[in-house]
Amino acid sequence: MLYIKNKSAIIYILLIIIIFIFAIILRSVVYLNMKPLWHDEVPIALTVIDNGFDSILKNTNLQKAPPLFWMLTKFFGSLGDYNELSLRFFPFLCSIISVFVFYFFTTEVLDKKLSIVISNILFAVNYRLIYYAQELKQYSSDVLFVCTALIFFNRMVNKPFNKKNSIICLLFSSIIIMFSLPSFFVIVGFILYKMFIFIKKGKNDFWSCSESDNKIKINIQLKYFLLFNIIFAGISLLYFNEFFADLYNMEIMYLSEYWESGFLDFFNFFLILKSLFTYFFYPNATFVFELILFSIGFIYFFFDKKHITKLMLFSFLVIAVASNLKWYPLYERVALYLIPAIVTAIAKPFDILKHGSLKISILFFLFILSIPMYLFPQYYIKFSHKNIFTAFDGRTTLDFIKSKHNPNQKILINIASFGIFEYYKRQLNFDSVTYEIFDYRKINKDEFFKYLDTNKNGQTWIYYVFSGKENEERIWLDEWRNENKDL
Repeated sequence: MLYIKNKSAIIYILLIIIIFIFAIILRSVVYLNMKPLWHDEVPIALTVIDNGFDSILKNTNLQKAPPLFWMLTKFFGSLGDYNELSLRFFPFLCSIISVFVFYFFTTEVLDKKLSIVISNILFAVNYRLIYYAQELKQYSSDVLFVCTALIFFNRMVNKPFNKKNSIICLLFSSIIIMFSLPSFFVIVGFILYKMFIFIKKGKNDFWSCSESDNKIKINIQLKYFLLFNIIFAGISLLYFNEFFADLYNMEIMYLSEYWESGFLDFFNFFLILKSLFTYFFYPNATFVFELILFSIGFIYFFFDKKHITKLMLFSFLVIAVASNLKWYPLYERVALYLIPAIVTAIAKPFDILKHGSLKISILFFLFILSIPMYLFPQYYIKFSHKNIFTAFDGRTTLDFIKSKHNPNQKILINIASFGIFEYYKRQLNFDSVTYEIFDYRKINKDEFFKYLDTNKNGQTWIYYVFSGKENEERIWLDEWRNENKDL
């Protein structure tokens, strides 16, 4: 029996090591492919290039991200002359570290080795997590720091809330929100759960009432907890006040339709779940089987006695409220930090059932149906393709123009491509070039054609690598090119 147990442990350790290696390889390959920066990344790139450490936080445009994300992106970018690899190094580093942190997270949520292995496989091969390992955005760091926050506060729940631990919690909370905005939801979830514990334990444990003077005497732990809440509330108000004001004025006001589908209410609850699961588990075609497994695991969380599952449930509540109040949308990439909790919930049912039973066979069948694409080698081979994520190649396009360009020629740039042009103009040392920006939003189709006609003199290049999501500019340009095939 001892031999069998040791053998089982060895197999488990080997499986986890293989998962780690596989996850790191997948993320490293796509990162080293050095995909050209695209429209969503260049505002961050240009901001960190054009601003010093002291002024970088004042020039964040629409790309709202935590302060330490900006600072570390600036630091690593400066080490590599702000090329694609150096700018994306911090998200890549976070994606690698999150593989290990997620494992420790699953060991605290799940009981059985089978469940832990299943959840770690899902995390390792997840398309979205692999993609954002090479994207100059904060979503990989959100995944890492939300996981870290859940582990940290799980360890703190059972510890006495004395002076030392209240200071540790306050320092940790104040620092981690500078790395990741969604970690705030976990902190508030911890506060609510701790309040729930205080109330549940109730009188005599944390407060008492003196019959002689009718005064309530509060336990020292509760005093420190209240003090922690007051100080952290003050820090949060100072930190988030300007952030959410800017976010609302710039993004919510101008992109309200874009974010609207991520704001939760009673009527769109299922639609948001469908959207999130379809996005998180791409390219698997159906979301139904993942949702079934998640729902079973989520229900089990209510009956689980572990503090971390209760902490997750309270955090889910805070996230739902924030979405309902239109503070933070439950929308695709900005909700990427939910993947660790969702994947763990999907694996949770395997914790409960006995091996060899009919029920666990049904669960495995549902599990296989939920991830069919992960079973094919082609899914993994395509990550080695250099252009797997390249939809807008501003680097190659401008390099080609540079190789053919002469000083008498000018470049017409559509406004949505200008940031990409500006970044690669600097990277390719293509500074002595005459260019002009055209904005489709200010002209109609006839004016657009007339504008292009005046420039078809053999001395003009058109630099067009990205267009806005909802415009006819691309159709107009294709139509104009078809009418001018001799050019």
